Amino acid sequence: MNESTIRKTISINAESGKVWEVLLDPPFTNEWGGEFLAGCSVESDWEPESEVVWKDKEGTPFARGVVSEIEPAALLRVAFYDDVNTGPPDPPGEFTETYELSEENGQTVLCIATEMGPVDKDTVNKASALWDKAMLKIKQLAES
Repeated sequence: MNESTIRKTISINAESGKVWEVLLDPPFTNEWGGEFLAGCSVESDWEPESEVVWKDKEGTPFARGVVSEIEPAALLRVAFYDDVNTGPPDPPGEFTETYELSEENGQTVLCIATEMGPVDKDTVNKASALWDKAMLKIKQLAES
């Protein structure tokens, strides 16, 4: 198994503030997050060092992390714990998600990088395909 990073970029016909809202506002986040797991939800206040908890439709946490870096309408980095039952003060694991927004030619360019740590190629391929769907959903939500 190797360290694996998935990178996705999409141009969106919306201001960066709207794309940011789609990324972090629960009704939107839960909708595009549903591309990974139907009925899921996220809880966070999106402040530096605050917890980020993704839950399945029954409310059971399946991913837990911490906001490691945030710059409104520009950058969000979440570092996830290897074990969903772990949290502060323990350090996060090797899985991180980075969302970067920039404006280019009147559009917002959203770049997402998922660093997965040591995982097999099949896991990377499945996650990459799910990110393709999630990115299209983010675009759709921000442009509507």
